[in-house]
Amino acid sequence: MAAEAWGILHLSDLHFGPYLQQTESHGEWANIPGAFPHHYRLVQGMEFHAALLLKEYKGRILAAITGDMTTAGEPSAYEIINNYIRGRTYVRGLAKAGLGLSDEKVPFFHVPGNHDYWHSAGWPVSKWNYKSRFEIYRKYFPEPLPEVYPVVLNGTSVTIYTLDSNVIGRHRLPFQLDNMLGNGEVGDAQLADMQTRHQALVQASEAGTGVPAGYSHAGSLKVLLLHHHLALPSEVDEKKIAQRLLVLKDAAKVKAMISDYGIHMVLCGHQHFPHMLYDLEVGDNRHKVFYACAGSATQVKCDQNSFFFYEFAPRGTDQLVLTPTRYVRNITSNSYAFKAEVCDPIVIRLR
Repeated sequence: MAAEAWGILHLSDLHFGPYLQQTESHGEWANIPGAFPHHYRLVQGMEFHAALLLKEYKGRILAAITGDMTTAGEPSAYEIINNYIRGRTYVRGLAKAGLGLSDEKVPFFHVPGNHDYWHSAGWPVSKWNYKSRFEIYRKYFPEPLPEVYPVVLNGTSVTIYTLDSNVIGRHRLPFQLDNMLGNGEVGDAQLADMQTRHQALVQASEAGTGVPAGYSHAGSLKVLLLHHHLALPSEVDEKKIAQRLLVLKDAAKVKAMISDYGIHMVLCGHQHFPHMLYDLEVGDNRHKVFYACAGSATQVKCDQNSFFFYEFAPRGTDQLVLTPTRYVRNITSNSYAFKAEVCDPIVIRLR
């Protein structure tokens, strides 16, 4: 019997504000152009499709969120987004809202974005009794960064790599201008740390200790999550020149890592328009990877709200047929409903 298909739900740039059932008028950055928080109706539109996917692929799905969980890194916004992602919250009578990933035991992986800790210290962080916004982020999302996770999903080995692309190699200043402007950098220290973790996992996999039963690093689908983008499609027009300037500063070093580790997929956010590159070439050996930016699912006043779902159908013992589905909502339609657009499939060879 052929193995069932499984999938990855890819969300990004949710930009939650301090109230779940809010519009764009609340939050620290609510009135700054381009820095608006989420809109609850967009959350409902996204959740409608996400809930269907989580039900259809129950036990065969994992979730990835690639940064900018909040717009301004406020404690109340983190409380809301954390509860929404991991559980469900009463919103009206007996009605609840939330993805419920922890409740449903869905493997969930995440990285921070520049909005999650754009301001490092001082007022107004001190009024909340925190030393920095990074400390607030770590309270709700304490998983280590960088990290590499071995997973077995529906019989397929999956390796998830997570990187923090928020200029972490520098001294933290009271006001992180680079982060506020959207610039990103992984830094040599983090790349060295990832190398240590990668090698440890390879050795553990070969020894068959400290990894899930049936896991094989060599035969796994290898996925990298980070917030800032490594590349942009060639059709990006001159109006988006800023996006070209904001490509990850040390993208060449990260691409070399991708090539060295044999990573198959790179998932990111940061840019608020969905795009994919089926064969992005990285490293000196021109290693090809599938690259996708999910866009922003729930931030108000985007030109287009979006998120992705990737279905994987096993083919033989060392191939997967990847079929991406792009969920999009056009703001000009005056509707908060998302439309599913099934994209062309691609074959990924695991070895």
